[in-house]
Amino acid sequence: TDHVISVSSFVKSMVDNSPYAALPQTVIRHGIDTRRFSPADASDRNAQRRALFGDDHHDLIVFGSTGGTDYDKGWLDLLAAVSKLPAHQRGRVRVVVAGAPLSAEKQRRVDDIGVPGLAVFPGLVDDVRPLLAACDVGFALSYREALSYACREAMAMGLPALVSSAGGLPENVSHGHDGWIVPPKAPEAILPVLTTIMQCPQVLAEMGRAARQKSETEFAMAPFVAQTFAVHQAVMRS
Repeated sequence: TDHVISVSSFVKSMVDNSPYAALPQTVIRHGIDTRRFSPADASDRNAQRRALFGDDHHDLIVFGSTGGTDYDKGWLDLLAAVSKLPAHQRGRVRVVVAGAPLSAEKQRRVDDIGVPGLAVFPGLVDDVRPLLAACDVGFALSYREALSYACREAMAMGLPALVSSAGGLPENVSHGHDGWIVPPKAPEAILPVLTTIMQCPQVLAEMGRAARQKSETEFAMAPFVAQTFAVHQAVMRS
């Protein structure tokens, strides 16, 4: 007997409206190796921040994405929101986006937003952990997403997550507890979150701890494997 495994409730809803709707279906969200993706210690964090931003990194609020530089990952929306902050707050923000190097057109789009020096594009990276170690917030502001490994990896490293409500992304985050959920393509909805963070940056540590705790209990690899194995066993017995 065939059986559908969906990686999110959002994907399940798509299957429910497809030719596969009559098949048995189970939602099993991606597991993350929470030993490999774990919070960086203070010395590693400082070293990674210094490598990216120089010695004046201590007062920065760093937002990081490892989802790539395609437009539909929403990073331009974050830059647009940052551009609306008062100058004294804007200067404390850095946005790091790992992925394919920017084309000339994308670089022009960044330049047009008017946040010179605030966006860092390290290119393709083999290991995202050093980059995430330098960050205070992980973000995934995609326009479409099944669930997002990148979001879960950032949260496992103890970063609160700023996500869009697209697809399965909001299934990762409890708004106001371990991250924030905003509409996609909406810089105006991101701005109040940025303002809150800039006015009360101490919330980041508390929310980061909540993100890590959720990762350990809900994102860990062992339950993911056990649930997947159980579905396969049930299919084999049927």
